[in-house]
Amino acid sequence: MKEINWKERWREAYQQSSIGKARGNRDWIDFWNDKAEWFDEATLGDTKEPAILLEHVKIGPGMTVLDIGAGTGRFTIPLARIAKSVTAVEPSPKMNSRMKVHLDDQDISNVTIIAKKWQDVILGKDIGQHDVVIAPYSLAVEKMGDALEKINSATRHHACVMTWFKRTFWDYDHLWPILHGGEPFIPGPNYLYMVHILHDMGIYANVRVFFREKDKVFSSEDEIIEDLKSALYFTPSDEKSEKRVNKILRKHVREVTREEDGKILHHGTSMRVMVYWSKSPPST
Repeated sequence: MKEINWKERWREAYQQSSIGKARGNRDWIDFWNDKAEWFDEATLGDTKEPAILLEHVKIGPGMTVLDIGAGTGRFTIPLARIAKSVTAVEPSPKMNSRMKVHLDDQDISNVTIIAKKWQDVILGKDIGQHDVVIAPYSLAVEKMGDALEKINSATRHHACVMTWFKRTFWDYDHLWPILHGGEPFIPGPNYLYMVHILHDMGIYANVRVFFREKDKVFSSEDEIIEDLKSALYFTPSDEKSEKRVNKILRKHVREVTREEDGKILHHGTSMRVMVYWSKSPPST
């Protein structure tokens, strides 16, 4: 029986997925610069997922943490209150700017920000090994094998990748064909590919599946429509096409949202996954 190359399987599934095709060589720094304000407001003060992380990945006051794709500090800030220090890898200048404001406001001085993409970070030059390495929802990459090998090399003791079980909160699969000429939505590779890749590396990872629900908050229907078009990678070919799509999305928005305190809320639920492993027990 031929042995399965899970790194190659991930790459193929990623390339063939609707999102992988739509992303192409898109500059993700620009994308997250545009999303920084919304992302910051959406995740600010979220203590649930850092708490879930800490249930399974023990972090003590003498330990160092590396947060890959740190965003505006959702995990970095609470972990900095526990650990000796945190290194936050985040390439988006606007994300970094917002994280620095939060760090200053909360008098947190033990965080170092590395303004690079994870694939561009050089171990031993840009950063050294850390006791714990986390990558929460930040490994949307074609070469997952390389990313996981680098994480394993960067950690002394524990590593954790957080991702989605199947879909993100807001399931737009039924809208994809409407916006992309009838093309069906093809999902990308899921966490099980990661588990197999790690297994082939000699790492027997643990898996924790958990449920989340959350309201996505907007100030207007137009704001939601623009967010949907961004999430669905829709670029109008002409004015007529854009008007058609806006009409479809406006109808969808009115069906799935509610108003509260002058805001428009879109409720979503999702199953999420932690894939985590240990190399050796730390001394905290």
